[in-house]
Amino acid sequence: MQGIEHTPIAKNVDLRWRGTFDGQGHRIKNLVINRPTENIQGLFGYLRGNNDSNTRVCNLIIDKSCSFTGHHQVGAIAGCSQGNTGLITLENIVNEANVTAEGGTDAAALVGGQTGNAPTWRIRNIVNTGAITSTAADGYAGVVAGYYGNNAQNLQENIINLGIVTGFAGNQLGRLTGTFINVFDISGTEGATQGLDHDFTTEDVANGRLCYYLNGNQSNISFYQTLGQDAYPVPFATSLQVYMQGTLLCDGTPVGDEGTYSNSNEGSVLPPHTFVDGDFYCTVCGAFNDNFVTPVDGVLHMSTPLQLQWLAEYVAAGHENLEVVMDNDIDMEGEFFAGIGSLAIPFLGHFDGQYHTISNLVMDGVDHDWSGFFNFIRGGSTIENLRLDENCYLTGMKGTALIGGCGMQEMCCCAIWDLRAHLKAPLHVRVLYWEQTSRVSQN
Repeated sequence: MQGIEHTPIAKNVDLRWRGTFDGQGHRIKNLVINRPTENIQGLFGYLRGNNDSNTRVCNLIIDKSCSFTGHHQVGAIAGCSQGNTGLITLENIVNEANVTAEGGTDAAALVGGQTGNAPTWRIRNIVNTGAITSTAADGYAGVVAGYYGNNAQNLQENIINLGIVTGFAGNQLGRLTGTFINVFDISGTEGATQGLDHDFTTEDVANGRLCYYLNGNQSNISFYQTLGQDAYPVPFATSLQVYMQGTLLCDGTPVGDEGTYSNSNEGSVLPPHTFVDGDFYCTVCGAFNDNFVTPVDGVLHMSTPLQLQWLAEYVAAGHENLEVVMDNDIDMEGEFFAGIGSLAIPFLGHFDGQYHTISNLVMDGVDHDWSGFFNFIRGGSTIENLRLDENCYLTGMKGTALIGGCGMQEMCCCAIWDLRAHLKAPLHVRVLYWEQTSRVSQN
């Protein structure tokens, strides 16, 4: 981009970006924006949550030769998100560029600010090394966003900050809501308040310790680092996997003193998980067995209470776009069942009961909002051909129903064959569903 005057993609509020931009692990270099009196500056101007599909920016490196300076709502990826309650995903992104809101507010490594309705965000596998600055007295600087709305369904996962953040209010990630998993700030930013719950140092960033830790029990590798070449972990398999040398437990932690780190698995002994028949958690380390139910032609088949319990945990682990069918009636007598989905991580997919019956399901003593056989589903889901008989008993707080709540603007189709369950809540009860921010058709 050397010598090229870049106008942000989708700069006009009426022509916002709704689609997928996949950098395929490549770098953007020498993209320099220096417009200290202009708003909405970044690679993109506006991102809009998409009703029809997921708006995504992914697999991209903004090189340190880039810089972004504007007045208000400035981000390396986008200046602003705008006006829709759909889904926006930013994943596998590295920002090395400095970002500055000169005299204005809302500066961030990803998205400067937000206007209109708040979309639902999925922010995963992010590294920032750039300096993020808002020079206004009441500015809002952040690693993820200066501000992107209040939405409890937002998910921010695997975020590493190595850049100094200046002019933030609250914490250095930005004004955010939702669920936060594996957020680490190793920048030395003065007053940083979030993501400082582990003893990582700058040495750990370089030697592979942080990279190894981010990959948890090593069953799903999200971060890579070619030691001696990469200064920090990156979410791209073009770099090498990091291994710990020595004898390990099945969750990847060392037996005895912590070992050293290498890009070779020679000298690394990682035993398999131990799953006892009838349990989908490892008896040694507690790891969840994603493969407890094996899909048949892409469809998960439910025939036992244990499989329904596994499905609830499988959804809670972040799996979506699921195809699920019931193969027979299921008697839940004496079985604990937490419900499928949550406000933070809703069920998204197609559940077909095939005209089978759930009986003796007792969800008693539930003390949270949005409670039911499905606690919360996302727009675009279909729930059909399912019967809960008169021996089922569902309780909760605000929003208790077969489907406690439904979020986002896509159509939800709920074709329930028969519902005779007893429902009890101190605030609001509905038979089929309680709250939706989308349209719901009832057949």
